[in-house]
Amino acid sequence: MLIFKDGKGRIREGGNQEAKPGAYAYLITDYGIKGAEEEVTDAEYHKWMAEQNAADLAATAMTKAQALLDMSTAAGEARSRHITILPGQESTYRLKAEQAQGYTDAGYPADATPWQMINAEAAATGMEPAALADVILLKRDALIGLAAQVEALRLGGKQAVEAAADDASARVVADDYIARLSAI
Repeated sequence: MLIFKDGKGRIREGGNQEAKPGAYAYLITDYGIKGAEEEVTDAEYHKWMAEQNAADLAATAMTKAQALLDMSTAAGEARSRHITILPGQESTYRLKAEQAQGYTDAGYPADATPWQMINAEAAATGMEPAALADVILLKRDALIGLAAQVEALRLGGKQAVEAAADDASARVVADDYIARLSAI
């Protein structure tokens, strides 16, 4: 690999030959490669290498950040295949589960009026409050299992992407976790 100064005096790397700091350098212009009487000093070489390493690390960080975002998006999509994603729906699910638990803890009383969510849904669907409360609690338990599975994949993927040594590895790891999340 050749280390050279381009027409603007920037240190660059290219070509097929090895060059060491302080070696004869080439000047590359828009018109091709020309010999130059200019050498790349050790300090210039090491500065250039540090800049390249910093640029590579920044690019890897961006790739990892995109991979993490892609995995979080896939986790959200996995969840949305099993629940309704609308403003306020999450709190509605929670209220229904809390009230169903309270209703069952009270021994399934004949009068479900104190548990407004259970009473309203039972009236709307024609289900008995006791059966409805049991269904809501079964759905809650299933959703907890699903949420745990999705979160384990999301967090495991996040840790694996952050540990990846380079861009390509980070992307491969993320794609594997995204595929697993897509299967849920």
